[in-house]
Amino acid sequence: MLSDYLPFLVIGITAGSVYGLAGTGLVLTYKTSGIFNFAQGAVATVAAYGFYILHMQHGVPWPVAFVVSVTGLGTAMGLLLELLARRLADVRTVWKVAATIGVILVVQGFFTAQYGREPRRFLPYFPTGHAFTVAGVLVQWDQVIIIAVAMLATVALYVMFRLSRLGLTMQAVVDNNELLDMSGTNPNVVRRWSWIIGANFAALAGVLLAPSLNLDALLLTHYHSDHTVGIPDVWLSAIAAGRHAQDRLLVRNRCRYPCEQSCLSERLHSPPNSRPAGK
Repeated sequence: MLSDYLPFLVIGITAGSVYGLAGTGLVLTYKTSGIFNFAQGAVATVAAYGFYILHMQHGVPWPVAFVVSVTGLGTAMGLLLELLARRLADVRTVWKVAATIGVILVVQGFFTAQYGREPRRFLPYFPTGHAFTVAGVLVQWDQVIIIAVAMLATVALYVMFRLSRLGLTMQAVVDNNELLDMSGTNPNVVRRWSWIIGANFAALAGVLLAPSLNLDALLLTHYHSDHTVGIPDVWLSAIAAGRHAQDRLLVRNRCRYPCEQSCLSERLHSPPNSRPAGK
């Protein structure tokens, strides 16, 4: 019967809204920088541990800990990742993938060394009382709040893209960053803001989802990374590396005809060390 599946539907909508947040931030950074951020789950993990340390270990009120963990740590991680992305701009795709996965390993190793392998209980901080009933299924306040926060964040991002100058410049940096630079706007600054916003979305997802997963560095990093895109990190690494090799082979074959304009464009936009010798 349909009523048997309704509890799972409520849980799925709640979890899906959180993964939607992380996925939105992932798409934003990828479109503006061209780097697929496998470390999205690492950002969520840092924020979740930051909330745990502030609120549960040092007694900081949860609203303050929430803001510091999401906006403070999220912004700091965004700036660090933007700096990394800038250094990786001209390297091969394989190295970009390896670098972001390396961030995951650093975060996992650090928090595992500090807190051990055993998961730590992450107590709920939102109200957990009964909000209302749908077809006999109890919906709790924390589920309602999580869905509402995810929706508000997504709507705010949409409004920013449509109405604010920053949103318009983010769209412009995707379409033609050289033209944007000529208009007097630094594309690097725009990309930096996209990394900050994307990391804030990941941090928000981590803090919202942590009470249902408990505190486990290994689980949080991979749970967010795998579920944000739907397939495991290891598979994505192989897919990215294989696609990169396939694209390069295609360019090499087409470059046998030097007068072909599309080939020239691809050569100009490829890293210097990957261009065929003598071309």
